[in-house]
Amino acid sequence: MRKINHLILFLLMFGVLFSEVNIGFWNVLHLGWDQGKYPKDYNQIAETISVFDLVGLVEVMNEDGLIKLTNELELITNENWDYLISKEKYGRSTYKEYYAYVYRKDKICVLLDFEHYDDLNDDFIREPYGVMFSSGNFDFVLVLYHSVFGKNKSERRYEASRLDDVYLYFKEIAGVEKDIIFAGDFNLHLSDKSVDITNIDGFNYLIEKSYNTTSSNSYDNFLVSQYSIQELEGFGVFDVVGLRHNVSDHYLIYASFNTDFDDD
Repeated sequence: MRKINHLILFLLMFGVLFSEVNIGFWNVLHLGWDQGKYPKDYNQIAETISVFDLVGLVEVMNEDGLIKLTNELELITNENWDYLISKEKYGRSTYKEYYAYVYRKDKICVLLDFEHYDDLNDDFIREPYGVMFSSGNFDFVLVLYHSVFGKNKSERRYEASRLDDVYLYFKEIAGVEKDIIFAGDFNLHLSDKSVDITNIDGFNYLIEKSYNTTSSNSYDNFLVSQYSIQELEGFGVFDVVGLRHNVSDHYLIYASFNTDFDDD
């Protein structure tokens, strides 16, 4: 694993990989909270996202922030972008946040918005949220997740132990679609013994523990099943501006998939 694959970065920036879809995930640190000590730098956020086709976002505080980001992306790239935002905020206290996606309209088609995991046992403070997309021949469900942080690691581990139920839920409603990708801020590394999902369908994480996605932890990751491995082309931690309060306290992570295969 590399922090950045420089060849992939070059190809991403100059649009050479036409047969790939480049998916990012980013905890974007209170997107939409534009007042106070650290107003958001939408230009730099958009510059970072602009080399990708689809980016899942957590810590989205309001739709106004997404509108500003999408407008900035269109100014920078001179291309059409759009966004999806969850229909409600998630959380149990006064602090709640949206899940969201921003995407390049000429590369990404929205097939079905599943909304959030049906959390009958109230296991998650922020229920995972899934949408089915397509790019070329590659149809996939991208599930976003922002774990509880809590007072101690046991709360995070409890949520992680229920991720297998989340996968089985989206697998059932996705039907014949086998490519289900988890992207999230798990607030622990996915090598942790509590992560039961790795026992199902060959699921495994992509970002190794030795590569930080925050200043000192590897919390952000992708979970990819055996069904998506043949399409997987590359992945990494995208550190181009460092950690800044007016951008984010997390790095963006990415995974690239070949869109020529049709395995469903």
